[in-house]
Amino acid sequence: MVTIIDPHVKRDESYYIYKEARDLDLFVKESDGSSSWVDFTNPSAQEWWSKKFAFDQYKGSTEILFTWNDMNEPSTFNGPGITMPKDLIRYGGWVHRDLHNIYGHSFHSATAQGLMLSRSFFVGSQRYGPIWTGDN
Repeated sequence: MVTIIDPHVKRDESYYIYKEARDLDLFVKESDGSSSWVDFTNPSAQEWWSKKFAFDQYKGSTEILFTWNDMNEPSTFNGPGITMPKDLIRYGGWVHRDLHNIYGHSFHSATAQGLMLSRSFFVGSQRYGPIWTGDN
């Protein structure tokens, strides 16, 4: 079985992943301080995310469960750019527009142990796992 993992997290107070990331301050910041995109440029976020694939953290996982990283492009499917707003604030005070292309690379590297497929990436991402260019 292959599960598809997206880098944005459902905003739901009953969802433990959302609550953990929010409480640990691991999301990219909107002007009001909220967001549900994990900020993979934050080393703490990468470490936290990669630990979520351990058997005791990933509910229902087994040794034969594989992961497909999808949507490394931080898409919104609405709005003028259909992507994460470029004025969001990332780790270290960087504006998202300056780090947009690194998002997929950072997401990819944070899930390297469980990675089987990825659809968009940054130069060098192939060192962490195979690359799929399917939608091209």
